[in-house]
Amino acid sequence: MFGSLDISTSGLVAQRTRMTAIADNIANQRTLLGPDGSYAPFQARSVLFSAGTSESSEGVTATVTRQAAFRWADPTDPAEQIPRQVAEAARKAGMVNDEGLIQVPDINEVGQFVDSMEALRSYEANISVTDATKRMIDGALQLLA
Repeated sequence: MFGSLDISTSGLVAQRTRMTAIADNIANQRTLLGPDGSYAPFQARSVLFSAGTSESSEGVTATVTRQAAFRWADPTDPAEQIPRQVAEAARKAGMVNDEGLIQVPDINEVGQFVDSMEALRSYEANISVTDATKRMIDGALQLLA
């Protein structure tokens, strides 16, 4: 019975990790410079789930990976909102193609929000399983008492 608590707890941790990655992606979708001012576009994070592999651990393991997904953007297009210093840093780094376009993170904001809703629902489902397991353990202890 305690195994189900371990499984649902690992699910809670995995979904929290997923929500953190989604929040990072949304917050940094326009981050193009590194801390030192060099051109370093943000690499989106994604979370991969796998079955627990350790004998002492059951449930889900979450691994955060970085995606090298970029799109080409025109720094002169006002809709892109790319500051001049970013375009200059990209030129210095050699990250401008022949057409004058630079690489920016390819993060679909709507897709990220949909993923966050799915992660929230999964988190809530794991909470429900945890509560049901605790009620079953409590009932079993009352029978023994």
